[in-house]
Amino acid sequence: MRRSLLSLCTALGVSLSCATDAPPVVFPTLPAAGASVQALVPRGWVIEKRLNADFNGDHMADTLLVLRMNDPRNLLRKPAGFALGAWPLNTNPRLLVGAFGQRSGGYRLAFQSRVIPRHEEATMSDPFEALNLRPGGFSLLLTEFFSAGSWTESSVIFTVRFQDGCFRVIGYDRTTHERNTGRTDLLSVNFLTGRQQEVFSSWTADMREQRSERWSAYPGPRRVCLEQVTDGLKFLRE
Repeated sequence: MRRSLLSLCTALGVSLSCATDAPPVVFPTLPAAGASVQALVPRGWVIEKRLNADFNGDHMADTLLVLRMNDPRNLLRKPAGFALGAWPLNTNPRLLVGAFGQRSGGYRLAFQSRVIPRHEEATMSDPFEALNLRPGGFSLLLTEFFSAGSWTESSVIFTVRFQDGCFRVIGYDRTTHERNTGRTDLLSVNFLTGRQQEVFSSWTADMREQRSERWSAYPGPRRVCLEQVTDGLKFLRE
């Protein structure tokens, strides 16, 4: 159901500045260890969110960070002429980072991931919605909502815990809703059991819900470490 903004501009038959050209960025490689949490943060980046927990069970405080580049060149202003969307647009990218507290002091890097996609479209809301602790790990919520150019909205939840030597994705839940038709699709994957659930629902003209459900074996690899995911909204869609 998604139409590109360029197609939307053409369909409207007016001169619009619809597309954004986010400057290219280079993602840093974080140091393997640091005397403090701040020592893990590369120059030109800031801590946007921090959570503390004991992820590996050693009774030491570990940390979970959302880092964001802080480069004013990535803050895009509204182009000349009429432009759709909300401006200014902050296209500074994010990194999700985990680090283990050390008994000798400081922190050891556990992972860095580009799972949070970069916000590059003015008609799309910021995809980073929430990061929450849960027993043994955490959950990450990403959303995809367009004010123009698409009737489709979606949300993705990654459930993660430290297991088998990495911060492993143990659950994945994606809900996709078409606002014009009312159709909703749900995909829920349990990476521990290797099973997935698919639910499809829609509404008839007389407002009766039609719903179907299907269970099957998950066909992909079951061990997925979070650092392997480079865009959480595209995960299991490509």
